[in-house]
Amino acid sequence: MRDSHFDNIVNDCLERIAAGESVADCLARYPEQAEELAPILQMGQATMDVSRATRPSAAVRARGMARMQAAIKERRHRRRRWQMPQVFWRPISTPIAAAFAVVFLTVVAAGGTTAASADSIPGEPLYPVKSIRESVEERIARSDEHKAQVHAKLARERGREMRELIVRGRIYEAEVVAVRLNRHLSESANRMGVVVSTHYIEMPRVRGEKNHEASAAALRQKLTHDEAYVKGQLTAVVEQVPEPQKRRVWRLMQQSGLGYRVVIVALDGSGEPTVMGYYRYYNVRVPSQN
Repeated sequence: MRDSHFDNIVNDCLERIAAGESVADCLARYPEQAEELAPILQMGQATMDVSRATRPSAAVRARGMARMQAAIKERRHRRRRWQMPQVFWRPISTPIAAAFAVVFLTVVAAGGTTAASADSIPGEPLYPVKSIRESVEERIARSDEHKAQVHAKLARERGREMRELIVRGRIYEAEVVAVRLNRHLSESANRMGVVVSTHYIEMPRVRGEKNHEASAAALRQKLTHDEAYVKGQLTAVVEQVPEPQKRRVWRLMQQSGLGYRVVIVALDGSGEPTVMGYYRYYNVRVPSQN
């Protein structure tokens, strides 16, 4: 019941911000929820500000605004008419839907900025929109299982960004993104009760909690698939890299692969891992520059 009430408050505040009310005014309306509301509303406001800064044509703004107003009106109408009991309807991701409903609609009104930002990479104008959206998703995810899945998804996206940066010759920035990828993986494991060592050669020895076993299995399956995806992304471009830079790209492949394997093995929880055998497997020879 509390989650549903909070979701309605988030909806109300985001709609008010979209209409021009300040974050401070919204927080003043709900002082008891202000601490939890503040980061959500600030990110929502930032997303709206960035989307407005893209300055789409007047015709696009008019069409988007009409869609936004119609959607808000329809959602309010449905909320009045349909009050389904919690036992029959419990949204899988109500907080995320609540937080993004108005933010996304507002962005549509500004010309689809958020959708356009999905494929952006560090350094591009729309990347801040993407980062804000991801931060909101991280903050609003309520359960540990959901937070773990969010971080796994973001790790996969960092892998795609690495590929695009490498193609553009921005190897250093790809290396920075690789660090973020491994942080997402570590946080994903931590949310499942698994402590991952920050030292590449050390394997984690802390097993997840019993009540996380089913979720850990699902996460492990996703990470196994994503590991192959990221490896494929980087393998596809390594030959396009100038010879002096190839060694660094191979190292990125090693580090991202090792990051995934450490977490996957840790989530398995089946006995003690063989540290040196595992390390030797990933400590492959890097092709020489000559």
